Amino acid sequence: MGMVRSFVAVDIGVQARQEIMEFIKAFQRKGFREGIRWVKEDQLHITLKFLGNVSPALLEKMAERLKDECSGLPAFVVQLGGTGFFFSGRTPRVFWVDVKQGKNELKRLFSMVEAVAEEFGFPRETRAYNPHLTLARIKGGPSAKRLVEGVRNIDSPRFTLFEVNEVHIMRSELLPAGARYSKLHTLRLKL
Repeated sequence: MGMVRSFVAVDIGVQARQEIMEFIKAFQRKGFREGIRWVKEDQLHITLKFLGNVSPALLEKMAERLKDECSGLPAFVVQLGGTGFFFSGRTPRVFWVDVKQGKNELKRLFSMVEAVAEEFGFPRETRAYNPHLTLARIKGGPSAKRLVEGVRNIDSPRFTLFEVNEVHIMRSELLPAGARYSKLHTLRLKL
């Protein structure tokens, strides 16, 4: 088997996932489509670390090490709410939902994943970790500016609380219709 494009992430609770999809659909109904690639429901997650192309054997070893570390960390509750953008210069590139509750726990989880990944030769992330849930990737054009204005004119959303009790090593397959994600390893936190 060849290299596996992979990342480490946590899942979103079922109710929060449904609410987020309704939030996305509300923007789509208002015509925010051109130049905006909205995340599909099965792609909603909070990324902890992008690994890139990795051999299955290395992923297996890393999963065993992460399993040990995760079993010592307690499960925790997350609430998503509020929105923001990541910019490239003055152009918005990513539209996201912020973490309102559970941010410190996600940062601790990220730090643990970073330390384990470094043991296996992965470089540390140079930017500060900002836990978030990506809603859309923006290519630019008039829709980008309209989306920023549209977000300014809505009430800040809050979504249902959900428990994070697992960490997943995910496969990302790049296909003509977009990325397809699948779980390779599930690592349980202490309940």
